[in-house]
Amino acid sequence: GPNTGHSFFSITLLMNVTILIRCDASSTIGYGHLIRCQALAKKLVQISGWRVIFAMVQTREVAENIRENGLETKIPDKILGKEFSEDEWLFEILFQEKINILILDVRSELKQETLIDIRKNGVLIVSIDDQSERRLTADLVFCPPVPQVKRVSWKGFTGKLYSGWDYVILRDEFTKS
Repeated sequence: GPNTGHSFFSITLLMNVTILIRCDASSTIGYGHLIRCQALAKKLVQISGWRVIFAMVQTREVAENIRENGLETKIPDKILGKEFSEDEWLFEILFQEKINILILDVRSELKQETLIDIRKNGVLIVSIDDQSERRLTADLVFCPPVPQVKRVSWKGFTGKLYSGWDYVILRDEFTKS
């Protein structure tokens, strides 16, 4: 069949993996996605030593906060209405930085077609708690155990769904017993 990206196992065998986390945070949409993704990023770096980069269409203050936590960020030079294409920007980063894994925790206008193209280029796509059609394009989907997960259609989905309390991302301070 067509190449639908690497299996997670083959990726974990690669020594220098680069992960791109696409998320946003602001006073308007809140900081939940960012906090969750920072917890995940810290864990990935700790366990594997992999490189993690954040791609955020956000204010510089948020980017500064991430850098202070020792993580890299990419923010678009300018976001001017129709001139800015999140899809093109993401593609650019993926090729410049030779990304192996793309983690999405975002409610943006990112197109499903873009993700299909990214996956065809061998990038493993991980989706966190996304109710949009984009989830159908991901290799791995993580959702909290909520009824909506079973109610939406998963027709055409070829990845793996992980839904349950075991897959909810928590900061270290909530996991210490």
